[in-house]
Amino acid sequence: PNVYPILGNHDYMAEYLLGKLSARITEDNCDTHLTAEDLSALAGWLTDGGQTAMEAFRRLTPDEREGILEYLAEFSPYEELTVGNNRFVLVHAGLEDFDPARPLEEYELYGLITTYTDYSKRYFKDRYLVTGHVPTGRIDEACSGKIYRKHGHIAIDCGAVWGGTLGCIRLEDLQEFYVE
Repeated sequence: PNVYPILGNHDYMAEYLLGKLSARITEDNCDTHLTAEDLSALAGWLTDGGQTAMEAFRRLTPDEREGILEYLAEFSPYEELTVGNNRFVLVHAGLEDFDPARPLEEYELYGLITTYTDYSKRYFKDRYLVTGHVPTGRIDEACSGKIYRKHGHIAIDCGAVWGGTLGCIRLEDLQEFYVE
């Protein structure tokens, strides 16, 4: 109950493309089922880690596949939390064209899952912005493989996909945990 899956660019592509590939093709949808844009997105996704996901997905039973797609559909584009005395905004990538007066629900989904955050700039005076998407070593080389915490940001992508560590931060006390 205290885990909040946040939708990221890879999750979005998996849900969309695996859903398209799992859908029953009928006479009514055969002309529009997979567009040229869908096929282009599929090719890009397959070369960016999607191949492994698709192969694993294909080995599942139809009920298991449906369960995975339902689970992915529940991911939030962002979460706002208060834990103890701290307030947090959790988003996968960033807040495109950030404006502190702009409500989170007005940000476009694509920007939330693909934008690059400006980690040198404090976004909120009263909240931490927790993001992934960009490995911390690209933000600050000194933080490579570790969680980045500066300027009201907590960046948790420690580069596990590239052989780095898997990082996690417990919001109750901001304690960091790592798995090699």
